[in-house]
Amino acid sequence: MQQVIQGEGCLRHLPQVLQQMNSRSVLLVTGQHLLQEKAFQKLQQELPVPFLLVHPPAGVLQVEAIPSYETLDTVVAIGGGKVIDFAKGILYRHGKNAKLIAAPTTAGSGSEATPIAVFYKGKEKVSLDAPNLLPHTALLDPALLTNLPPLQKAISGADALAQCIESVWNKHSTPGSEIFALDGINLVMQNLPAFVAGNEAAAKSMLWAAYLSGKAIALTRTTGPHALAYYLTANHDVPHGQAVALTLPVFFLYNNNESAQEQLQKIYAVLGVKNAEDAFLYCRNFYQKVGLATTLPALGLANIDLDAWLHSVNQQRFANNPEPFNAERLNDLFRRYLL
Repeated sequence: MQQVIQGEGCLRHLPQVLQQMNSRSVLLVTGQHLLQEKAFQKLQQELPVPFLLVHPPAGVLQVEAIPSYETLDTVVAIGGGKVIDFAKGILYRHGKNAKLIAAPTTAGSGSEATPIAVFYKGKEKVSLDAPNLLPHTALLDPALLTNLPPLQKAISGADALAQCIESVWNKHSTPGSEIFALDGINLVMQNLPAFVAGNEAAAKSMLWAAYLSGKAIALTRTTGPHALAYYLTANHDVPHGQAVALTLPVFFLYNNNESAQEQLQKIYAVLGVKNAEDAFLYCRNFYQKVGLATTLPALGLANIDLDAWLHSVNQQRFANNPEPFNAERLNDLFRRYLL
């Protein structure tokens, strides 16, 4: 059972958590930017055990570049989804009984709530998926989101929204995953614009929405929008959340089939729309409202090779989609709505 500690300033409980876990050898994984934060410097001084500080490399995480550490019993990740995934990669390679503590500094990936980590092998996305990658403890501290730039807030929030929506229409949706996902959709819609604008109360809600999105996809995994987003990140350096903000709205149209109607109607009810066309417009306008691009030209990708993109789709994730993969239909929709 995962331990969740939340609230303003709750990161200060990390030393006590380490003591409760009887940690003796700690690997502390963070982004470089935290090194200059006075609160982080103070936290390091208060840690009750020796630790080694490491940072993820620049660019997308490559599975071949996961470092190996022989002696560690606890990995602490303080950072965004990439930092937490990098820590999970170390645990995956370690292959022993080390435990993970995750404190997210973005409100998006929900990696603090999943046993999954996203890596790449060259340009191909690889999922690391193992029970021991689920963090033992998640520290949800909205104070860690204070210095996020508005665009990063929007990008992260877009990922949380996509994960929730994809979990609902997923072929493997369950009553439990639906509860997490529908609550998450509602929280993102109510709070992301205010969060991007700097509202501190909205930060707490967005952090919880991201956690719920992680809980949802831990049960179902993701679908078509994510399956097509990875190519944009690996080949065109489009941030992951921005990539799914581009691909998600179109999938309301693509997935508008009879077998998916029951699940789509649940999403429509939360969004306050009546049909797939309205949902497409609503989500696209919502993403635009928080400063994200919703067309390929807006990302500088007007000349993208659509055939290469569609042939690189992650079939493992697309297999969860309610509508099977059809390159011709997707090509038509992308040309009509994304170019």
